[in-house]
Amino acid sequence: MAEVIKVSHPDKPNEVFSGKLTNIFRLNDLRENLPQKEKLNEVFFKTESGNIYRIYKSENGSYWVLISKNTGQKYKLTQGEMAYSHLEIGEYFWYGKANTGIVQEIVCVNFLKQQDLSEDIPTSDIVELFFEKVTY
Repeated sequence: MAEVIKVSHPDKPNEVFSGKLTNIFRLNDLRENLPQKEKLNEVFFKTESGNIYRIYKSENGSYWVLISKNTGQKYKLTQGEMAYSHLEIGEYFWYGKANTGIVQEIVCVNFLKQQDLSEDIPTSDIVELFFEKVTY
């Protein structure tokens, strides 16, 4: 079950975006054939170690990227991983021949559509934490 949350982006400080805090997320949902402004276009997740990962589309839009905040290491997700992989609270996320730590939090975001959200909706800081003091 997904809970709607507010998310901000450091590059767009005066805008608020809708996010979803969820227990499970299929990567294929990023590829759904919805209008650009309706689909989720990035996922951030935190592991038990405190590391935060981001899944986003490459600059040229031809593939999806997994990047670790702690190391700055990027991994190009395969079409198979995008079609069949998922993130789940309490589980490792496997990619290539590696894995992340146990997933603790998953936030899915659409940064293309600014939202006018109620004050009652909780805010997540996972995006700000990902971009904070990145030195790689």
